[in-house]
Parts: sequence; C-alpha cells; structure tokens
Amino acid sequence: MLMPTHQHRGFTLVELIMVIVIMAIIAAVVAPLIGGKYGAVIQSTERAKWVQQAEIGFFLMRRDLARAVPNSVFTSGTSGGNDQIAEFLFRDLGEPDFAYRYRHRQFNPWDRLQPNNDSSFDVFGSPGEYGPHTGLAQPPLYVSIGAESAADVRSSWENLFTSPDGDIAPVGDITNQAGENGNPIANVTIDHDDDGSADNHDFDGHSPHYRAYFTNGPVAYRCLDGQLQRIHGYNVLSNQPLATRLSSIRTGNNPVVSRALDNVLSCSFRVIPGQSYQPPSLEVMLEIGEGSESIRLIDTIQLENGA
Repeated sequence: MLMPTHQHRGFTLVELIMVIVIMAIIAAVVAPLIGGKYGAVIQSTERAKWVQQAEIGFFLMRRDLARAVPNSVFTSGTSGGNDQIAEFLFRDLGEPDFAYRYRHRQFNPWDRLQPNNDSSFDVFGSPGEYGPHTGLAQPPLYVSIGAESAADVRSSWENLFTSPDGDIAPVGDITNQAGENGNPIANVTIDHDDDGSADNHDFDGHSPHYRAYFTNGPVAYRCLDGQLQRIHGYNVLSNQPLATRLSSIRTGNNPVVSRALDNVLSCSFRVIPGQSYQPPSLEVMLEIGEGSESIRLIDTIQLENGA
C-alpha cells in the first residue's frame, strides 16, 4: 500500500517582493499620518506651555499697573519700530494703599492742600505711621499730585532733587491723627533736603477727585537676552536710555533685575491714549518659542488709574 505524500511549498521570490512593496507603500502612507498627529500633539503641548508662561507675564504687569501712578506709564527702547521697554511709577506690593483722598477746602483744625505752595497736607485714611514700633520701615518716598502726562512726570522727576515744584514731591513723614467724627486722618509732610523739617512745594495743580498717589519709585519691564525682565530699585527717570540710567543711579540705590519670562523672542509695548468713558491702556505683545516654533500673544491692559 502506497502512503500519501505531502508537498511543502514556500513563498516564491516574486511573492516576497510583492509583500515587501505593499508593506512599504502602507508604511509610506500611514507613517506621516501617525507621525504628523504625534508631532501636532507635541507642538500643541509646547504652545500651551508658552501660552501659560505668557499669561504669567501679563499677570505680573497687570498687578503692577494696578498700583501705578496715573499718567506715569511711558515706553522706550525702540528697535525695529517697536518699543521694548515700559516704565511707570509704582507703589510696592504689601505696603498700605497707594492712593488717598486729600482735603481741598478749608476745614480747621485739619490741613487742606494748597497746591501752589504747601509743606504738608492731610489725607483721608490711615496710610500708617512709620517707625520701629509699627513694623513699617519707612514712609513712601514720593507723592504725586496733579500729574497730567508721562512727560510731566519725567520732567518733575528729573527736577525732584533740585527744584521744589512739579507733579512729584519727596515725602518727609506720615503721622496719623485723631481724625474727624471718628474717621482716620493722616498728615503728610514734604521734605526736599531730607533734614526732617517740612519744606514748601509747588504742585502743578489738583489731581482729579483730589487723590494723592504715593510711590517708591519707577518699575520697568524690558525684553533682553531672551527674557522679559522686571526691574525696580532704581531712581533715575528721564528720556535717557534705560541702560544708561541704570549705570548711573544715585548712591544707595541698587536696581533689582528679576526674570519674569524665558524663551522670549520679541516683545513690544504701546500706550493707547484714553477717550471719553474709556481709560488709557498699555498694549503688550509677547512672542515666545524655541527654534522655528513660536506663538505671539497680545494683551491690552487698561490703565484704570490713568485719569
């Protein structure tokens, strides 16, 4: 009896080549789709991170500008048609409120402000007494009344230590008083020569709503070396370039440069004048990214103290 035989047959060379070609075609079609989606996920993640970083920068600027002296914001550092530096007078966070109503009419025994020539005046409120027993190291360094533009502020600041007139005056001391009908009142003295005695000052006029704005000096935001930097602790405010002013600060002041953002490719600042029922604003553009990938975000920050 004959036993059945089994024939074992494999792939031919032609069939193998056809399979390889088909797999190559499939890979060529599918791989870009998968890779593209994966790359899009990576890019989306990076962009979300940059958006979050930019929001941190916008938040820091909004927070500082909320305590800015009215009409003190200006831009400079022009490069390629864009202003890359924004500066303004600022009251440090953690200090008492920076704006107080002052008395503008005679009401003895309290002191009203005579803007054309006065050495002290009362404000409604309690900015705080300063000294070892209070925990407040020193009063705010300066007070601004009647500022109408950033140009006026810069001019007053340049003459602050040489001329007893302008929109800004150095504060000598703040003393809380008994007040009127139980409401707190504080007396503010002006001291130009820092000798402890009150000196007369000639403000340019009254502020809207009769508010006095206290400040410890300027703050700047600038783009430099791939960073958005925040600078404070300097006291030279003029039309000179910021770098020049930082290199020639007055004795006893050390500018503090802190890094607000990294991966900044470019930025620009623009002050938009106010209109009826619309306060002025600061337009901020930030471009953030790495290599060939970047995003550009624009935020318009209202200067609510601008009037």
